[in-house]
Amino acid sequence: MKIKKTRASALQLVILISVIVALLLGSFLLLTKAHHFFNIQSSINASIIDESANGIIRNLSADPVIQSTPSSLSDENLNTLTSQGFHGAFTKIESTSTYGDDSVSSISLIGAVAMSSRPALHLSDNRRPLKLVGNTSIMGDVYVSEKGITPGTINNENYNGSELVIGSIKRNNGVLPKLNPDWLRYLKNIKGQLLLNLSESPSILETNSNSFHESALVFYEVGRTTVRQRFAGNIAIVSNTEVIITKEANLTDILVIAPKVTVQSGFKGSLHILSDKSVLIEPEVTLLYPSSIIVMEKDNMPLEPMQRGEEPIVISDRSLVEGIVYYNQTKGLNNSVSNGIWIQAYALVRGEVYCVGSIELSGKVAGTVFAESFIANEFGSKHYNHIYNGSIRSNELSEDYGGLPLLNAKKTIVKWLY
Repeated sequence: MKIKKTRASALQLVILISVIVALLLGSFLLLTKAHHFFNIQSSINASIIDESANGIIRNLSADPVIQSTPSSLSDENLNTLTSQGFHGAFTKIESTSTYGDDSVSSISLIGAVAMSSRPALHLSDNRRPLKLVGNTSIMGDVYVSEKGITPGTINNENYNGSELVIGSIKRNNGVLPKLNPDWLRYLKNIKGQLLLNLSESPSILETNSNSFHESALVFYEVGRTTVRQRFAGNIAIVSNTEVIITKEANLTDILVIAPKVTVQSGFKGSLHILSDKSVLIEPEVTLLYPSSIIVMEKDNMPLEPMQRGEEPIVISDRSLVEGIVYYNQTKGLNNSVSNGIWIQAYALVRGEVYCVGSIELSGKVAGTVFAESFIANEFGSKHYNHIYNGSIRSNELSEDYGGLPLLNAKKTIVKWLY
């Protein structure tokens, strides 16, 4: 019998092929396990992200300070914690979901939504009727005292409309809708809280940004501050005297806090202004939604004569404010006599105006006005509780709009923060 010898090279080839096949099979098994692991991990991550967002959604009808919320998932290891604060005139809710060592946070601005039918006007003055003069137009339901609404006359000019209100005229109790008291406390304390632990203000760069997942970045200046740079995110620009925002500035979602704030002509951006003295919006300024203008005067400030154009909030001709305008005068009992807000002719507020005091409405509000009274400074005289050539149209505001932190109101997500 002949014995056929197998060459060593052939054996090596067989061994090599066997090793390659084993490596391929091992790699395939490893890849399958890795793919399965990543699928599980991706599913967990997606669940954490979804649950973080759902934590905010579940709290839209609540009013939490800090509370845990039940998970929509059955896994007891997935926990969600929500906390509430404020940013300008809007509520801010943060929801953090945790699963093991993984954690995801979602933050959004929240605003209150209107009732089934958004009102055009809430007026608390119960001493005088509201008088409409000239080309004044009100579309939407109005809430006034038993004094009602009547046509008026200024300098021999009468009311030119065919009907006083395109909507229902309803009676109120002489009190404006209540606001969240936590928000009012925030307005009084926010400046002090921001500066409490500030040892040194950072240098201003051409581009300045900060996530809302981080603590607020505070730029503080003693004296007048002129803003020309780019700022975005959880940033506060604070001055002890005045902030001037130029048209070159690029601002998104930031806080501006100073006794006096001026936004110069040509500026376009979104911001939240907090002042205890005055805010001037010059002509042809655009404040994009969600923006807010807030003047909350200090207690016990002396009453001083006010010239026209020196009102605490002035929104000039051809300017647009999308969001909230809020004024609260706490320095005297006769606050309905002095003018807190002047919305000039051809100026537009798309949102809400809330005035604890009097408004001179020469322009237009596409939304809702909450006011103690109106005033018209025309032809050298003050006409109390008159609207001259002003317009309020609640039907022109989107149903998705969320605004003032009204007490016990239903809420909606205004913007997801970053």
